[in-house]
Amino acid sequence: MTRVLVGIPWRPTSDRQAAHDATVAHYREILPHADLVEVDTRHKQFCLAGCRNEIVRRAQTGGYDVAVLADADTLPEQAPLVEAIEAAATDWRVHLPYTEYRTLTAAGTEQYTAGTPLTDCDHVTVPEATSGVYVTRPDVWWACGAQDERFRGWGFEDYAWLIAHKTLLGAKPVRHTGRVYALYHPPATKAGKQYDANETRYKRYLAAAENGDVHTIRQLVQAPPTEPRAIIIAAGDGTRWGNYLGTPKHLAWLCGERILHRAVRLARQYTNDVRVVVADPADTRYHAPGAQIEPARLNPANGGADKFLSSRHLWAKDTRTVIVYGDVWFSDDAMRQIMSTRPYKDGWHAFVRFGPSKITGREWGENFAHAIDPQAHNAYEANLHRLVQLQQAGRLHRSGGWEQYRAMAGAPDDQLTKHRNLGHATVIDDWTDDIDYPADWNTWCWQWAHADPATRPPNLDRGA
Repeated sequence: MTRVLVGIPWRPTSDRQAAHDATVAHYREILPHADLVEVDTRHKQFCLAGCRNEIVRRAQTGGYDVAVLADADTLPEQAPLVEAIEAAATDWRVHLPYTEYRTLTAAGTEQYTAGTPLTDCDHVTVPEATSGVYVTRPDVWWACGAQDERFRGWGFEDYAWLIAHKTLLGAKPVRHTGRVYALYHPPATKAGKQYDANETRYKRYLAAAENGDVHTIRQLVQAPPTEPRAIIIAAGDGTRWGNYLGTPKHLAWLCGERILHRAVRLARQYTNDVRVVVADPADTRYHAPGAQIEPARLNPANGGADKFLSSRHLWAKDTRTVIVYGDVWFSDDAMRQIMSTRPYKDGWHAFVRFGPSKITGREWGENFAHAIDPQAHNAYEANLHRLVQLQQAGRLHRSGGWEQYRAMAGAPDDQLTKHRNLGHATVIDDWTDDIDYPADWNTWCWQWAHADPATRPPNLDRGA
């Protein structure tokens, strides 16, 4: 059976609430086995294109076969919609479940509310409409460029998308004989600075299409990726640190900042979703500005793997999760690479140093962060439990970041302790380093003090 997600772009407004409620009820009636979500994005001004892209992302990460992108005021007929869903599940084009787009007048909407069949309600027909309801597989949506999230407010995003679809897929969307009915509500203002900007951008699509400039259209429609979620793990007991300097290692000062506060500040440059996972949320010392404190779900029986498993409930379902070590001093460039939204093979990636550092004086390699997309969650969790079982059985002496990296990269059980580069990794070799022991902190500070001032990170007020 085809798994279907109906997604409705929706930012509540009182003048559209009645149309929204009628639309939700209509979909629940005609697609009773589909799941339904309402989506808004973080755009300050409502972004219909962004909402549609987000719906498709949720369909993709949720394992749905087909997404129905349903405007919050538009009612499709059941038969052509079902036909479009069945066809879209195996086709390489987006499907529209209508050949006629009817906009109901205020009187027509009142007629519908009073029980008049939609076919008999007063309306105006909109020729060549390409909005209201889209039916698509997620991969097809991305193949035609998704929708351009630089269109804000109202106007032109659908026409630009149609040009991209025809150009990038070489064909128009497939229409299925039937009708959709847009319910009346006070129309949005289609004038002003943003509307003019939308029109100007649309004209760039037109010009590119007329010139056969596929490259420009690809550049225009490239949707900005969603922000990742940063999970900074800081729930370790710090036994190796031993309360050196009178503070937990995550809160030690380097270059004028506490290590944890620096990680939060840098991560916040790339996302608003930063979580700090701690053993005791009541310990206000860990309350770094800009981050949300989360309690770790600790299970000592999990050994080293628990640093990851204790935050499993926080892994984002609809965007990338970046697990950042909370006892690492990060350079600006390191955090930029870690928070990148570029695609990764198999949906996961590690940020590491495989050997000693000539800069910080450390004599061995280090893990700094792991990135996992929703598609990799199952494998990532399964490998963590694999490490736990091996360690509990006495076949593995530790189950930390390196073992997890090797497990994810496909190393068999007897190779999990063999240190080597298995790909799936970005090497970070600068001032970024892990602080576990007092000697680590002292060595880092010594190296900083003796380095050429032009090559070392700045001191932000307090001494290193």
